[in-house]
Amino acid sequence: MIYTDNGDPVFSSTSPVISGVPQGTILGPTLFSIYINDCTTYLCNLLTLYADDCKLIGPAETEEERACIQLDLDRLSSWSSTWALQFNATKCKVLHLGHNNPHHPYHIGCDQLEAVAEERDLGIIVDKDLKFHSHTQAQVAKANRALGLIKRSFVTRKSCVVIKLYKSLVCPHLEFGLTLAFPQNKMDTRALESVQRRATKLVRGLNNVPYQDRLGSLRLPTLTYRRYRGDVIMARKIFKSGHLNQIFTPSLANNSRGHSLKLHLPGCRRRERRGFFSIRVVPLWNSLSESTIQAETPHSFKAGVDRDWERAEWRLDWEAKPT
Repeated sequence: MIYTDNGDPVFSSTSPVISGVPQGTILGPTLFSIYINDCTTYLCNLLTLYADDCKLIGPAETEEERACIQLDLDRLSSWSSTWALQFNATKCKVLHLGHNNPHHPYHIGCDQLEAVAEERDLGIIVDKDLKFHSHTQAQVAKANRALGLIKRSFVTRKSCVVIKLYKSLVCPHLEFGLTLAFPQNKMDTRALESVQRRATKLVRGLNNVPYQDRLGSLRLPTLTYRRYRGDVIMARKIFKSGHLNQIFTPSLANNSRGHSLKLHLPGCRRRERRGFFSIRVVPLWNSLSESTIQAETPHSFKAGVDRDWERAEWRLDWEAKPT
């Protein structure tokens, strides 16, 4: 907007927008969100939107539920035709979850959607078993490539340099998306920990030292410990945000043991379900002390977690075995 010498605004002439706004503009995401915001209208199942990605999620146990999913797809296809924003059927996939899933075929318009065993969603590879094995292996491969780049590019082996490079270039790959894609088996856990084992061996003088001693010398925790510590930190953020009842259920137990904000641990039969964040974090959260739970700052909360778990006997399961 331009102003005259008198302070009066001067507007440019209007022009109709035919093909949208240029990509990368400030108003682009807002205008696009407004444009597609009504596509969830009249749908029976849940539709989640993130920029130009959308996911339709619904149960498929009965014939009526499968027909309901297909009806939602038909409504989305009709909406896309009305607003000239066609779905690319070749990029649309179906991920069937559950061991008893009948793998019903679905269509968008005249095109049948391809059924896949895994699919990348916002950087996380989700598989049909919800074990996230492929995601873990992909992140381990990225971390190993970054570690190899450090080894080839830097001659120095000083601990301060190696650890800074490891934390800035390698660790983000090992801890990406762990709130959702938590490793479900020992093979994935060992694969993640093996990257840190290799990284600590780069430090001069520690090549032949046992892994546990290397961690103590470099003041590094195991990756397993960092994952569980990150879980309780995320739980605290949820508490502070006021969305507790959307994810957790407060415990109704009247016993005096533990702190005043204990959570209820729901029962679950499958191991995949026990690996969900809302389930696995409950025992960890309930193990904390009252002083840690009532900490006013994130720094004091993290210090309290380390202090509480330092004396816990079950923490021995997280310690690294010497090699």
